[in-house]
Amino acid sequence: MIPPRRVACADEIAAMLGCKPRAFHARRARLVAAGFPPPLPGLGWRWDIQAVEAWISAQSGAPGAADPGGIEARLIERAAAMAAA
Repeated sequence: MIPPRRVACADEIAAMLGCKPRAFHARRARLVAAGFPPPLPGLGWRWDIQAVEAWISAQSGAPGAADPGGIEARLIERAAAMAAA
């Protein structure tokens, strides 16, 4: 049996990020641009808690943190491009 995904609504995700729901909605486009996971298809405004937790961990810079959005690779590419310019 496959365990069900743990999901959270926008209010719960805002709390995980330490902001109010209105601020989360206002910042969502910037968060997505930074690799924040999108809502789960077919579930409305519900997010996979594990994906959000992995994204938060990756932002912390903790050793061994997951890089689900490829943020580290993009930063390395940008640094290399700046060095070459």
